[in-house]
Amino acid sequence: MTSLAPASPRLNRRSVIALATAATLSAHATTSLADIAPTITQLAGGTLSRYAHFPSRHVAPRTIAVWTPRDYAPAQHHYGALYMHDGQNLFSPDEAFGGQTWEIAQHVQALIDAGRIPPTLIVGVWNSGASRGREYAPLLGQSQEDIARLATDWGGPSLSAAYLTFLIDELKPFIDGHYSTAPDPNNTFIMGSSMGGLASLNAYLARPDIFGGAGCVSTHWPIRGPAALSDDAARADADRIGRAFIAAAAAALPPPGRLKVYFDHGDQTLDALYAPYQAAMDQALLARGAQAGKDFLSLAFPGADHSEKSWRARVDKPLIYLLGAR
Repeated sequence: MTSLAPASPRLNRRSVIALATAATLSAHATTSLADIAPTITQLAGGTLSRYAHFPSRHVAPRTIAVWTPRDYAPAQHHYGALYMHDGQNLFSPDEAFGGQTWEIAQHVQALIDAGRIPPTLIVGVWNSGASRGREYAPLLGQSQEDIARLATDWGGPSLSAAYLTFLIDELKPFIDGHYSTAPDPNNTFIMGSSMGGLASLNAYLARPDIFGGAGCVSTHWPIRGPAALSDDAARADADRIGRAFIAAAAAALPPPGRLKVYFDHGDQTLDALYAPYQAAMDQALLARGAQAGKDFLSLAFPGADHSEKSWRARVDKPLIYLLGAR
């Protein structure tokens, strides 16, 4: 399970955070993408290329891992790409939270072999550790007071706009330039779990000209950190924040016919919070004329908790919905 909590308390040291972040970005901003050479291993019949310390002028550097399927033939085909958050939890138990991964390469290759989805690249984007919540938490629909609450929860001001700029203006051009992708939105998707579900939805509604759909797995609709969900007053704030985002997001998403978004949740551990929020999102989309099962797919998994093990067990559902024929 990917932890929701910041790595360390930084609530009274925002100026230190700002200076440290600026220094980190400055130190890496001059690194040329042309200088990056991947470490290459074989995985699930395909190839995993790992780019350590991928630079950015907008966010801290991080590892990027690109998995290409078996029989990848760049001279002959153009491939779709699925961008996924929390990349360290996708491929290797040695790197994953709690040693549990999505086994995403194995699932994608099996679906390709079965003819359920076309050959597709997976782009795993590592989270940044302490700044994960700041990069993933959306601000759409929030008052200034609630934006301040989220900054307190996640250890500093939002970096969600900077993270989206990194994905679109730096990472995607690199992927499209180094791999044989079909770069249009009909072949480009984004997916994540928990806070990564929020980040995926936020990216899709902000730039449907880039991403043709989003997979939002166990979406952490309250947005606030776990410490802020510990008492009734804090939960009331989280409910207001979550529902404000849902209302604004539902209104901002592409219209029916051009909408493609997957949602799900379990009912154990943190997922026990999500059903009322997901119902609100479903109803908001239906009110706009969206068709359930076509424009969006919303599934519940009784007994499933908030963990990579649960997400791995059902990952074929969003993969087939997003990447398969509609």
